[in-house]
Amino acid sequence: MRLKKKEEEKMKKTFILFISLIFLISPFLFGQATATSAKIIGKVTDETGNPLPGVTVTAESPKLVGIASTITDDKGVYRLLALQPGDYTLTFTLQGFNTVVRKDIVLHIDETLTVNITMTPGKIEEEITVTGMAPLIDVRSTTKGMTITRQMFEVLPRGRNFDTLVTAVPGVNNEPWLGGISVDGASAAENMVYIDGTDITRNDVGLPRIGAAFEFADEIQIVASGYNAEYGGALGGVINVVTRQGGNEYHGEIIGFYNSHWMRGTERDILRLNPYNQFIAEYVNYETGKNLEATVGKLGKDKYTRLEPGFSLGGYILKDKLWFFGSFLPVFIKTTGHRVFLTTPKQEGDFTQKYTYYNFTGRITSQPFRFLRVGASYVNNFYKYRGDLPARDGTSSPTAPWDKYGWDYPGYSASAFADFTFGNNFMINLRGGRFFYDITNQQVKSTEPRWYHGGAGTSVFTQIPADYQRPRGWQNYGRLYEYKKYIKYKNNFDANFTYYFDLKGEHALKFGFSWVRQGENADRTITYPEVYLYWDRTISIGGVNYGRGTYGYYEVRGSKVTGPFGEYFNVYNDRWALFIQDSWTIADKFTLNLGIRAEAEEVPPYSDDPSIPKGFKPIDFDFDEKLAPRIGFIYDVYGDASLKIFGHWGLYYDVIKTYMAAHSYAGFKWKSAYYTLDTYEWNKIGVNDYWPGELRLVYDWRHPSFETTDPNLKPVSQREISLGAEKKLIENLSLTVRFVQKHLRYTIEDVGVLTPYGEVYFECNPGYGYSITGTKEYPIDPKYWPCPRAKREYYAVNISFDKRLANNWLGGFSYTWSRLEGNYSGLGSSDEYGRTSPYVERNFDNWAMSYDKSGKPIDGPLPTDRPHFFKLYGAYSFPFGLTVGAVTNAMSGTPFTERWYYLNVSTMYPFNRYYYRDEQGNLKRKRTPFLWFTNMYAVYNFRLGDRFRVSIDLNVDNVFNIKTARRYYDLKMQANMTVSEDRVLSKNWDLNTPGINYIPDPRFLMKMDFYPPISARLGFKFSF
Repeated sequence: MRLKKKEEEKMKKTFILFISLIFLISPFLFGQATATSAKIIGKVTDETGNPLPGVTVTAESPKLVGIASTITDDKGVYRLLALQPGDYTLTFTLQGFNTVVRKDIVLHIDETLTVNITMTPGKIEEEITVTGMAPLIDVRSTTKGMTITRQMFEVLPRGRNFDTLVTAVPGVNNEPWLGGISVDGASAAENMVYIDGTDITRNDVGLPRIGAAFEFADEIQIVASGYNAEYGGALGGVINVVTRQGGNEYHGEIIGFYNSHWMRGTERDILRLNPYNQFIAEYVNYETGKNLEATVGKLGKDKYTRLEPGFSLGGYILKDKLWFFGSFLPVFIKTTGHRVFLTTPKQEGDFTQKYTYYNFTGRITSQPFRFLRVGASYVNNFYKYRGDLPARDGTSSPTAPWDKYGWDYPGYSASAFADFTFGNNFMINLRGGRFFYDITNQQVKSTEPRWYHGGAGTSVFTQIPADYQRPRGWQNYGRLYEYKKYIKYKNNFDANFTYYFDLKGEHALKFGFSWVRQGENADRTITYPEVYLYWDRTISIGGVNYGRGTYGYYEVRGSKVTGPFGEYFNVYNDRWALFIQDSWTIADKFTLNLGIRAEAEEVPPYSDDPSIPKGFKPIDFDFDEKLAPRIGFIYDVYGDASLKIFGHWGLYYDVIKTYMAAHSYAGFKWKSAYYTLDTYEWNKIGVNDYWPGELRLVYDWRHPSFETTDPNLKPVSQREISLGAEKKLIENLSLTVRFVQKHLRYTIEDVGVLTPYGEVYFECNPGYGYSITGTKEYPIDPKYWPCPRAKREYYAVNISFDKRLANNWLGGFSYTWSRLEGNYSGLGSSDEYGRTSPYVERNFDNWAMSYDKSGKPIDGPLPTDRPHFFKLYGAYSFPFGLTVGAVTNAMSGTPFTERWYYLNVSTMYPFNRYYYRDEQGNLKRKRTPFLWFTNMYAVYNFRLGDRFRVSIDLNVDNVFNIKTARRYYDLKMQANMTVSEDRVLSKNWDLNTPGINYIPDPRFLMKMDFYPPISARLGFKFSF
């Protein structure tokens, strides 16, 4: 009877394991992932240095489901593969020798640690425990960056999303002018960001779309340089978040965070032109009412509250076999502000906006068999907002439905993995996932056609009744695109195979492939037609006169005749990658990493034109066009992982962003129908599909520009060189020195060139191909200055000290000297203050933008160049339960460049980069002021018995309330100057040249964009 019960229990467990395995592997059916596991390797010898084969090596960790084990080979070598990041204890046993236990081995994401052991003869029952001497340095990798563990981010000041602490890494800065997190001078759109190996960056612009609160995360890895051939897609850095998992004990938390307007300092002043005198610049402050007496007056602070209650629970379903973790963390944000509208008479009132986030995550991990570990995770980031706030300057419309605006933003990432280990020399890693986001449930929609009155206006026709008279420029409402659906997704799958063998040293041969399908299904179009009434005007398109009606003509968009107006497409594209790399270790000290990566990707036509050949791809890069070799070396100087010297050379290719494709290849639909205007009853036009007058023309304003895409287009790519050394100074303290140089090889942009037929935009590589030669249909006019090559050069030296948590404290210090120069900042434009529109920035839109007033090519320090950057972080835990942490950043200001406005371009640099002209006419250089700030965190922990703990914390940003200006106003004039192209080409003109309509801007050289005020956040946590 007992035997039968045991069999039933065994069958039940087997069934649960089988079901969990099927559940975990199923996400692979959906779908470039990045590694989230790590390795421990080493050699076991006796006291005389002879290898010991047959030693049983086991690894245990609170973060590892089950136990990892292996046996040393005939050379005494062991390898523990596919380990989860965490704190490990290693046990070495062999008959006739004392058992050796190594504790406190801290293993990070994608790290390979070397732990060598010497065993002494004795009884196996006699155990020798070794603490300390933990390896700090990975002597098999050239990768440089930093891993932020849960131990670190639980004691350091931080925001509410994982990306707020990554700036502790040398070379990694938060640069709003580059769209966010900048790694080694690159823009935020050039990073790859992963959650549990799933790419969460947007298809169109490359910025991360969803996030993960620190309560969801277990470890965050930031890679700045030196990564091997298995990784691709990043010209900047790679950020990988590993979410929390369960364990062999149940643990949970009830948490809450709160901050409000009363926990913030006084708002900073804002620079503006006086609305009643354009030659007076002034600072205004909406909270205090400074200089606002004549307009909106003192508005005070917007009343703001943010509540973030939540909980988490983790543990086991089957001990040592199946673990789970889940967390739910909603966010409720409410902002209420008083507003004044500058109407006659003035109107005012209170308006409210509410944001609601439903953030939750779940993860399950299992070891169904000794050789297999599987897992899956899900992170949800759904949020919505309701209500909107009018502008504080009083210029918004008082009749807009402010209380009704709103959208929903679904978004999630899902991932799964399976790690197979066979012996100690063969491993298979499978990764799959899906990333999805959408915009839906629009609250305010149009209810009638939109009528706009243009041309000469109705007043020229006196016979039109007063009820139909409208002033020129009048419209019944502004353009309103409606999000019927805006789905973007990525499905991914990759497989890596690693094989270790000996051939004149140890080889770790790794090869694999990855597949990504990213799709877009968008319908962001107008629902009711737009009618543009051109009173007393004649239809003229492309130089052809199509006549007019009694009252002129009207243009229609978004009707049955024209088709949809707006973004309307359903497309996908596939990306493939193959790689092979070998890590060859010679004499246990010198490692040579050799690898090559090949990628293939395509861009589909977004047009639904049936004349386009089936299978046509306007951009199609094959494997031989994206070959990325990588070479690196590591020298373990003393053979004990205490000092390594490393170097790396490699090519890296960008992953195509779809923003340019959607707009250049007819993803945005715009056909206009032109009718004669023969009735003055304009408010009937478009109602119930009523179109009076004669249809004269239907014109496609967004015809796909396939013929202007260079067929010899090269993918965006960068070359990297890095050299450095890493030294273990004492236990838990290391020093790293790194030199890195990154050189942009090619980029893709829409280059505006002048031809005998007018301006034409080519999708090409600036300085190559079509940007220089034009095409047979559109030859370039040789009188204009040629398009230069895109240039971005980054040089840096990092020196950093890192102290791991031990003896109640941790800390780090780094200094970075760097230089960032060229004429192009990347896929996010610092010349446009953070605009992120990959491949269609403004840098090469006009032939004159790439030259200064004297005809010299633009070159010099880019707008986010900061030669000196200091970072300091640390935390200390007092014995009575209080922990205090702080982060201080200190950095050079950014270069100031005088900017002019001519040829309808407001980003002209007349004296080149990093120069301005003073009142005496002298060319000078200056930077914004040196910037520094300190954030602090304090948490008090007290226990309630053995299992329960209560924590109360306070996070304070900008403790010293510094208000340093981060920008000088740089535009010299208020409006476009009347300067002809011939005059620009002559180089013989200036602001005092007669007739150029120079209107000086009094804000020029005045400080602006002041650092935000002090702010605080309270937190509470009950844990068990």
